[in-house]
Amino acid sequence: MKPNFFITVFLCITLVSSFEDDDEASLKLLQSYNIDFNSVIKDEYSRIMVEDRVDEVSVKIGILATYFRVLKKLVAWGMEENGFEHLYPTPEYDFDMNIGEECKKGFEICLDSIISNISEIQPWIMQDNIELDELSLTKMIDNQRLGMEISASQILCYLTNSRIKAFEHIPYCAYRIQPVGSRPFIWAGKTFSRETILDEFLGNPYECATESFCPDPCCSRIPSVVRTSPKYAPLCKMNQCEKKSTCLMKHFENDDLSKLRLNQFNINCGCDKPGTIYRPDIGRCVHHNPCTKQSLCRDFGQECVNTATGYKCVCQLGYFKNESNSCAPLKLSPAPYHGFALSESMEDL
Repeated sequence: MKPNFFITVFLCITLVSSFEDDDEASLKLLQSYNIDFNSVIKDEYSRIMVEDRVDEVSVKIGILATYFRVLKKLVAWGMEENGFEHLYPTPEYDFDMNIGEECKKGFEICLDSIISNISEIQPWIMQDNIELDELSLTKMIDNQRLGMEISASQILCYLTNSRIKAFEHIPYCAYRIQPVGSRPFIWAGKTFSRETILDEFLGNPYECATESFCPDPCCSRIPSVVRTSPKYAPLCKMNQCEKKSTCLMKHFENDDLSKLRLNQFNINCGCDKPGTIYRPDIGRCVHHNPCTKQSLCRDFGQECVNTATGYKCVCQLGYFKNESNSCAPLKLSPAPYHGFALSESMEDL
C-alpha cells in the first residue's frame, strides 16, 4: 500500500508542478508582448510599405477579420451557447503557445501562421465563390480548436488596440452574416483585388478591425431592446454607464494582452459636464485636473493652472507675458535710493 501511496503523491505533485510551469510560461509570453513588441511590428510594417506589399498584407488581415466576425457570432461555447461578440469565454481557454511563439517572430509570420491553422479546419476561408449564409457557416464552424482561434483573436485585438497601421483600413468589411431572407454575399476569398472592391474599405480608422477581432463589452452595436433581454443582460453587465450609449473602450487603455484574455477591460462613460472625467473604479464622473498631463503648458516660463472647466497656461512667478504672447523673465534694476541703512556707518550708531 505504501509504495503505491507515495507513487500517487509523487505523480500528483509532478502534475501540479507541470500545470504551474505551463501557466508561468503562458504569463511570461503574454507579458513579453508588451515589452518593445510594438516597435518591432511597426518597423516590419514600414519595410512592407517600402517594398510595396501593403495590399498583400491587407488581404490576409481582411480574410482573418471576416472569419472572426463570423466565428464570434456563430460559434457556441459553454452552457449558454452564446457567441463571444461581447466577452471572451470564461473560464478562459488555455493560451495557444504555438500561435503565441509564432507571432513573436514577426508580423507576417503571425498572420501566415494563424491563416494556416484556421484553413486546416476551415478551408473555405482560402477558397473562392463561397456563399456566406448563416446556415452553411454554422455547419462549417465547430469548436474543435476554439482555444487556438480565441488566442489568435486576442493577439489580433491586441495589435489593433496598439494601433499597428496595417489594421487602420482593411478589406472585406462589408462581409458579415446577413438577415434571414436576404441574399447572401459571395465570398471572394483569396482573389480579392483592391482595384475592383474599393468600397470594401468601410468605416472609421481601425473600426472594422476592432469589430472583427475585439469583444464589445459595452454592447454598443446591438439595439437597446436586445441589450436588456435575458440572453444579453449577463453579457452586457460591464456596461454600467448611466447612459448606456456613452459606454466606450479607449484603445490605449486596453492594449495589455494578458488583461484582454481575462476580460479585464477599461471601460469609460461619457460625462456631460466640462472639466469632468469618468472614474471606472467608482463608476462616477469626477472633477478632472488636466494639469497632471506633462504635455500641457510646456513653453518656456509657463505653468498649468486647473480651472472649473479645464485649464489655463499662465506665466510662472517671475515671468510676464510679452507682446509676442510668450512668457519672458522679469528684469530687476537697482533702486535709485539706497535708504538710511546704507548711508550710515556702524561707528555712527
